[in-house]
Amino acid sequence: MDILIVGPGAVGQVFGRFLQKSGAKVSYFVKPEVRELFLSLAPCGLVVTAIPAPVFPPRELKNFGVLSEMHEVAATAWDQIWFCVPSNVYYGEWFRNLADGTGNATLVLFPPEGGRSEFLPERYRPRVVLGGVPFLASQRGYSNGKPGDGVEYWIPPFAQAPFSGPSQRLSLVIGVLRKAGFRAKPRATDISPSIAAISSILTPAMAGLECAGWSLEAFRKGKWLQITAQAASEALRVTTRAMSVPNRTLFRLLAHPYALTIAARLAPHLTPFDLEKYLKFHYLKTGPQTSSMLKQFIADGELAHAPVEHLKSLSSARQALSLSNK
Repeated sequence: MDILIVGPGAVGQVFGRFLQKSGAKVSYFVKPEVRELFLSLAPCGLVVTAIPAPVFPPRELKNFGVLSEMHEVAATAWDQIWFCVPSNVYYGEWFRNLADGTGNATLVLFPPEGGRSEFLPERYRPRVVLGGVPFLASQRGYSNGKPGDGVEYWIPPFAQAPFSGPSQRLSLVIGVLRKAGFRAKPRATDISPSIAAISSILTPAMAGLECAGWSLEAFRKGKWLQITAQAASEALRVTTRAMSVPNRTLFRLLAHPYALTIAARLAPHLTPFDLEKYLKFHYLKTGPQTSSMLKQFIADGELAHAPVEHLKSLSSARQALSLSNK
């Protein structure tokens, strides 16, 4: 099986590690400016380490292909294309060019806002398998070092990656992951609404944490918790109007200030690493995705004449922080 992974970052390397372990031939589509770097790393390997390391020894991801041009992609009959990139990049023309240039390959996507029609036109849907990422991953030491420095990831106990899509394509995606020991679960119904609902809470939460200086204690005790809870409720209201979200009551409870307080207090004790450092490192890197999603929630809310005051407060505060840090 020939699999192309778009995005050689932490998530792309973790999935690549499992896909290669299953016997698939893995290649990466990278930016031209890092092509030579990844070509030099392919023979010796990228070190991908599960946490806790003493239990799961590091595994090298090596001898992978490296491509950076569309004509190179078009030269291979790919079985699957895995997009391990922030969702804001889906809206660019390159996504359509890549999808159109890969024949009938299955497109495996992980968009936090679900399969919005803005980036997923109807003609692609028969080829699309949507998934959720069940792990946390980052460059070793939360640094912006070279890819060769290694990636660390943590899969919470009992976590399974949900996937949905056309049955035959879905079966092949689930099969290749399970063959490598990765816990993946097919869903009979579209997972987009549930993923979008989770993102409706998580996106404002990360924006609020950023405004609180990436301190969970400051977030719990300061003004941003209430603003975040209100913003999450606004975003969730927009999402549930646009999609048939299951378990709506549960999601509303998760957006409550008490639930956010409990999560902020307990979460650092449940992860085997410094959670604050991880969240700061990861969400600063994917800041454009957060900005894009906040803007989308606001635009959708205004179109539906729904309240978005607190979403605007978070968005404006993040913009002010970004300007002050330049």
